[in-house]
Amino acid sequence: MTANDFVYSWKRVCDPDVATPYAETVLGMVKGYDEAIEGNIDALAVSPPDDKTLIDELGSPCSYFGSLAAFATLSTVQKATVLANHDAWD
Repeated sequence: MTANDFVYSWKRVCDPDVATPYAETVLGMVKGYDEAIEGNIDALAVSPPDDKTLIDELGSPCSYFGSLAAFATLSTVQKATVLANHDAWD
């Protein structure tokens, strides 16, 4: 797994076609969340400057964000695996 897998996973949580439960609870404070749930998932402010680093930009302070990041909804999935098994994932 790389930081890109985290970015893919977190943006997938906001994808309206996936309709992930708890998306707003775990990512609602990240910049671009509102645009992401409307279909522009690339608006979600998460980025991988390298393979081992994930940067997320919060739109408002959230002292418990570290705990939210451990929530099962944000579990990382490998993009290649999801694409190869699309029907089993959605």
